[in-house]
Formats: sequence, structure tokens, C-alpha cells
Amino acid sequence: MLWRSLCALVCAYLLGSVSGAIVTGYMLHRVDIRSFGSGNAGLTNTLRTLGPQSALLTLTIDVLKTLAALLLGRALAGETGLLCAAGGVLLGHAFPVYYRFRGGKCVLSTAVIALVFDWRAFLVLAAVFFWVTLLGRRVSIGSLTAAPLLPFALWAFGSSLPRVLLSSGVIVLVLILHRDNLRRLLRGEEPPLKF
Repeated sequence: MLWRSLCALVCAYLLGSVSGAIVTGYMLHRVDIRSFGSGNAGLTNTLRTLGPQSALLTLTIDVLKTLAALLLGRALAGETGLLCAAGGVLLGHAFPVYYRFRGGKCVLSTAVIALVFDWRAFLVLAAVFFWVTLLGRRVSIGSLTAAPLLPFALWAFGSSLPRVLLSSGVIVLVLILHRDNLRRLLRGEEPPLKF
């Protein structure tokens, strides 16, 4: 079982390292998205700098890679494999081995993990994210508000302790990856999202 769990972790990391934003930037525009806008290889920066079609392709790639990693992890080692895959795909997305370890901020991958763990928790997070983003007009505020709610939502709906603990670690990762956003928000320099 141990080697299956390790295999799930490694495979998920490699899948997570496929960045939808970077792939889309190169495929459709022959650019590195990390050289534009906020410099982040994520959905929001893709939407701002490359447009909605590129953002849609980015979203599709990142959702599918996360789902593939989670399903593979579960197939290899059951619940333990699923948890290993969740951690692996997040680390791959944030620190992709294919792109010099400069990736995205794991918000979309976290949402997919929440959906797989418990669809009710996902709906809670999605509602909070969209309302806060709509009112604050900044995706970072929505992300920083919704992500910390994940372990509490999972706990409230009766998820297992390992899932709650893993999601608590996700909070730390998301906060670390959003440190530049936090600085800009405190300085009043975070650009608003144009609807």
C-alpha cells in the first residue's frame, strides 16, 4: 500500500505540474503568461492578459488535470491515495517541475478537491467566493475569504479527520502563495476585476 500511495503522490505532482495557463499562453499566443500582468501562472492573470477564450482553456486544463490526479490516486490506493494525490496535485500546480517551479496559486485546484471531497462544502466555498469577488471586485479577496473555510465546511458536513487536516494545510499554502496579493491589498494597489 505504501508504494501505491507514493506512486499516487508522484503521479499527481507530475499531473499538477502541467500548468493550464502556461500551456495556453504558449499554444495560443506564443508567450509565457508569467511575463505579463501579475506574473502568476493562473486563471485570473490569463483572463486579464490573454482574454476569456484563453481563460476558458486554462480552466479546462486545470480542472481536468486535478480530477485525473484525484481519480488516479483513489484507484491506486483508495482514500490514502486520494489524500496523497490531493497534496501532490497542489504542490505540482504551485511548484511545477516543468516550469522552474513557478506556478499558480492553487485556488482552482483547491475548488476541484473540495468538490471531490464533499460537493456540499464545494457549494459553500463557491458561493462565498463568487459573492465576495462580485462585491469586492477582486479575485484575491474572494480566494482569501473562501479557501480558509474549506476545513470548517468539511468538518461541518462530517468529512473524515484526514480530509479536514489536509484542507487545513491547503489554507497555509494558499495564504503563502497569495502573499503578494495581501501586500497589494494592504497598500490599496490590487487591481480590480473588470466584469
